[in-house]
Formats: sequence, C-alpha cells, structure tokens
Amino acid sequence: MDLTVNALFGTPFAPIADNITAFNPFRNKFQQNIPTMIGINADEPVTFLNMIFESRPINDQYYVTAAGLLFGENLAQELLIWLKKIDCCITNDKTFYPPIGDNRDQLLKIEQDAIFDCGSRRLLEDQSESFMYIFDAVSPTAYKHWSREYEWGNCEKKACHCTDTGYFFGKVTFDTQNQKNAAKEIRSTITNFIKSKDTGLKNSMGGTVQNFIFSEPNSSVQPAKKEICVFWDKVFGLSENCAKGDENSCFADWEKISQAVQYLKSKSQQ
Repeated sequence: MDLTVNALFGTPFAPIADNITAFNPFRNKFQQNIPTMIGINADEPVTFLNMIFESRPINDQYYVTAAGLLFGENLAQELLIWLKKIDCCITNDKTFYPPIGDNRDQLLKIEQDAIFDCGSRRLLEDQSESFMYIFDAVSPTAYKHWSREYEWGNCEKKACHCTDTGYFFGKVTFDTQNQKNAAKEIRSTITNFIKSKDTGLKNSMGGTVQNFIFSEPNSSVQPAKKEICVFWDKVFGLSENCAKGDENSCFADWEKISQAVQYLKSKSQQ
C-alpha cells in the first residue's frame, strides 16, 4: 500500500519489538514477560503528516471527511461529534477531538494517542515489570531538520519522530543547557535499564503510568486520558476482527482513501 496512505492513519512503519508491533501485540507469543522499556516522543506523527499536508491548514470539512473515510460513520461520530440525546433533541456532548477550524493539531493528537501512546500501553499490558517514557524536546538548530522552514510541524519546535534517538547519541551541538540535561537523562535512563534496570523511572504498571523526560521545565505535554485509550482499544479490536474476516468489524474505506491521497499528491505537485 502507498506509504502516504498509511501515513494518514499513522506511520509508514509501525513500532516493532521482538517481531511484534504496537498494533498487534497478541497476534503471536514471541513477546516474553521480561523487563521492558518503551519510549515515545511527544509529537511522533508530525513528520508523517507533513509527508501529505506539507504544513498546510486542514479545515473542518476536510477533517470530518477524512475521519469518515478512515474510521467509518459510527466511529467518526464518536471520535469527532459524539452526539448525545437529551429529552427530545440531539445536542453536542463532550468529544475527544472536535473540529476546531484548523485541525492539524487534532490529527496530530489522534495519531499520537492511537498509535504511539495507547498503542505502547497495549504492548505493556501483560508486562509485570515495564517502564514507559514520553520524551519532549525539540531538534537542535545545528541538526538543520528538513522541516525547519515549515509554519506548522517544524521539528525545531516539536518533539518529532526519533528526537530521543538524536539526544541519546548527541552527534550535534545542543542549543541550551536544558537540552544537554535532557540528553544526559535519556542516556542514563536507557543505559541503566540495560545494565541493572535501575532507571529512576516509575514502573508503568502494565502501561498505566507514564514517565516524562523534558528539555524544558514548562512542558505542557500530557499522556492520553484513560477513556481515550479505551476508545482506541475498541478500534484496535474491530481492526483485529476485520483482519480475521469479520466484515461487520471493518470500517476504513481504503479505496476512497487511496483516491484522496493521490488527489492530494497531485495538488501538491502543481
């Protein structure tokens, strides 16, 4: 399948541990109940979304249409609109990711929660000793990230995919002392886990507890709420049943999604 089609719902390449992705941890029995560490960056999907949108705004009509194609009418309604019947009338109730005019950040949240945050928690559900961290630091200017000229999705302003890896190896000059401190913390956290499991992190308790590693003390990053992960676990279950041949569980219209992506690609090349 076209990689940019996959990027609409997540990433071209799923996170993999012992031949198990965060999408299908129960599909085989390779994963052992041994001490496990898993980490995500605070804004993982930014790079992949920019493969399609190139920083352009996403209006409400496009956002709602894309959600309908990806999740089907029923799931999209719960995801975006979540209508509640009160007395005689249908009124808007609280929703997870409501349209907000320019919805680039909403798509970012959807993919961050569905794939990286809630998906990682799912991977750790049966692990008795596990550690999960969320890394929030930006790309140092010396790295000259290809997105640095973008108005939205600039990885010098967001914690994009593989940012923690760059900090771990520290091959470029950091901009601030806080960045140097974050690099030192990520290195000691991972190497201490390998050597002795003495990470300094709280046990994730089956993925329910997240630790934070920041380069800036005023970071506003928060993990997905429990009810959000419950929703994405339901989506995961439907996806698994669809893959097993239960057509009633299928929801994404991949043919129309492919057509939409090709249209977007042709527009960007004009």
